[in-house]
Amino acid sequence: MIKFRIFKQRLSYYGDSEVVADSKGYLTFTLETSEDWANYVGKTVQFTKNGKTYNVTNISDGVEYPVPWEVLVGAGIMQVNAFAVSMDNKRATTNEIDIEIIDSGFNEDSLLPEDPTPDIFEQYVQQVQENADKAVKAADEAKKAQEASQNIKNQIDVIYQNVKDVKSNIEDLLHQVQESTNTAYQYAEAAKTSAEAASKSETEAGRYAGESKIYSQNAKQSETNAKQSETNAKLSEENSKLNADKTQANTEIVLSIKESIDTIYADIQTRHENIQEIEKDLTNKAENVNMQYLQIQEWYEKFHQAASYLEFTDEISEDLWVADGDTYTIEIYTSGKAILNIQMKDEANNQYIRVPFVDMEFNTMTDKSVTLRAIYPFAGRLCIYDLMEGVTENV
Repeated sequence: MIKFRIFKQRLSYYGDSEVVADSKGYLTFTLETSEDWANYVGKTVQFTKNGKTYNVTNISDGVEYPVPWEVLVGAGIMQVNAFAVSMDNKRATTNEIDIEIIDSGFNEDSLLPEDPTPDIFEQYVQQVQENADKAVKAADEAKKAQEASQNIKNQIDVIYQNVKDVKSNIEDLLHQVQESTNTAYQYAEAAKTSAEAASKSETEAGRYAGESKIYSQNAKQSETNAKQSETNAKLSEENSKLNADKTQANTEIVLSIKESIDTIYADIQTRHENIQEIEKDLTNKAENVNMQYLQIQEWYEKFHQAASYLEFTDEISEDLWVADGDTYTIEIYTSGKAILNIQMKDEANNQYIRVPFVDMEFNTMTDKSVTLRAIYPFAGRLCIYDLMEGVTENV
């Protein structure tokens, strides 16, 4: 593995072994950047060999990525550099370093051609699509979480209402018990008054018996009745006191239950408010995820709209393909736009496919044209892109 590190604009590396040619998918690299690169995105490491550059884009610090296998074909020297851009169109770059690739002795004559490493355009489109998929998944999960939160809220609302009804019933029962207590005490007082009246009647009866013998029998009967009345009054008083004590005990039980219900009610109210806050938070997060998804879609569409194509045929002439030794070349005017890839036209299927082995030679004087070099002429097109004008900043 190769460990790249960027400090300011200085790129350096450490390898745990020599770089051997002709491997594919085995050799990996990581990148670590200094803090001044924190606000830059789209970190890209460029690997160049024999004039052909391969890009690995959207790099995150500390994550392993495969070195493009094309630069490892055969022994030689590969050049490596890195860059990134900021949201305000600034670009940070690094120096270029050389890494030696030693021969492997590998024989590839009997193997089928390898698939080319995706170019920077394809990697970007893939990354945008992955981000869009993640946004859709996050929006779906947020929607499910919101629905689950709503179900919990509905259940809490039912429990909340039930506890509220029980609380109201307990309060009514307490009121009834208090009224029963007051009534029992009133009965006790009435019984006491009746007992006092009976005692007085007994005294009067004795007085009447002493004054007149004629009424002696009536007085005795009155005395007997008065004693019975007194006994009944005392019994009534004791029963009333017993009922009052029972009522008091029931009151204490009801008050204890009411206190527990009040505690449960307060807890339910708190949970109800918490659920409402969670639901509000989930709704806001779902809206934010949806906005991010729409923004990614907009970026993706703008990216596609900004891409254009320059078509060419396989005709051999002074203005098109020109024989140059064992190869053929064609010069295409690009107006200085960025070249994303070269595509060959598949006449049989009426579609365009990637061309893995075509060299590009840029006009370094004007930077407005490019020369393609191939072993035979072919019809195809260049995919070009209008890059936003950036500002190179020393970081």
